[in-house]
Amino acid sequence: MKKKVIAVIDSGVGGLSLLKSLTSEFPECEFIYLGDNDNVPYGTKSKRKLLELTFNNLLYLQSFNVSAVVFGCNTLSVSVFFEIKRYFPFPIFPIFPPFEKVLMTGKSAVMLATVETSKKYAQTKSLEVKPLECLATEIEEKVFSLQNVDLNTYLKGVKKGCDTIVLGCTHYNFIKNEIFNHLKPQKILDGATFVIKNVAKNLKIKKSLVKHKRTQIIFLGKNSEKNKKVWSNVVLPMPNL
Repeated sequence: MKKKVIAVIDSGVGGLSLLKSLTSEFPECEFIYLGDNDNVPYGTKSKRKLLELTFNNLLYLQSFNVSAVVFGCNTLSVSVFFEIKRYFPFPIFPIFPPFEKVLMTGKSAVMLATVETSKKYAQTKSLEVKPLECLATEIEEKVFSLQNVDLNTYLKGVKKGCDTIVLGCTHYNFIKNEIFNHLKPQKILDGATFVIKNVAKNLKIKKSLVKHKRTQIIFLGKNSEKNKKVWSNVVLPMPNL
């Protein structure tokens, strides 16, 4: 049976955190990572620009006969997913901040996100939304020296000890442990778990029982060597703490 090929798109290294989760769950699939490093971050781009970039990237991936494409970027997901999904023959899976189930519990939640993503959730009741204008860019620039990212600058004014922190940008997963230790919530969540469930259900992929299987990954993009180096050398926390 032909292997399924799953592609992940993001503006830089952020989507590698989602790629880690996907390869861990589906090691028998093949993967493509398209890191659009020339246009990082997506969180500051206009919707028109995001549509243009994403349409061209999806056309490029179509030539690889992909089984599906996963948006490894919350900004892409909330901004262009619904407009662009109907133009391609393969399924496209977005990643959204998993805030709904948190709010249903009635517990306090704070979402950390890019400016563009924050706009989509600013009016959500019972959810404090904190736009972090340059954090994704700094993580991209300091991905090999993440200890130099000063969270005090970005998280000033965010209340500590809330029930749940929701991460609304995949770049933030690179410093998930540091955010957790800084804000001391009960738990910290991102959207990876929900993406994995959707991919498995729609592509009818059963969780592999094979452990430590070497997964084939093709890195695409003008700065693919950087993304490959990050994949091999930077520790990425798993989805949920």
